[in-house]
Amino acid sequence: MNLGTDEFGRTLSAPLSEEGPYYALQMYIRYYASLGGLHINENMQVLNTDQEPVEGLYAAGEVVGGLEGDVYMGATLFGWAVTSGYNAGNAASAAIAE
Repeated sequence: MNLGTDEFGRTLSAPLSEEGPYYALQMYIRYYASLGGLHINENMQVLNTDQEPVEGLYAAGEVVGGLEGDVYMGATLFGWAVTSGYNAGNAASAAIAE
């Protein structure tokens, strides 16, 4: 559905209402994802507030906090997701085998 163009040359796909009021604000989108997350140890085990492993709980990928600091670089965590998932799976299966 094409309803023409607006004053900026954009193609309209929905009718504009003549009624208002309308409000505008300038926004600066900074983050694509959360930068917080779970604390883990070298075995990918989630740590509690006393920094002790939670039995049977492992984490991988972007749910793990602290990897990107305070800036998220889009598409940079794919390798981390694959590698940490592999490591967490190995650690979990080793724990089950014990």
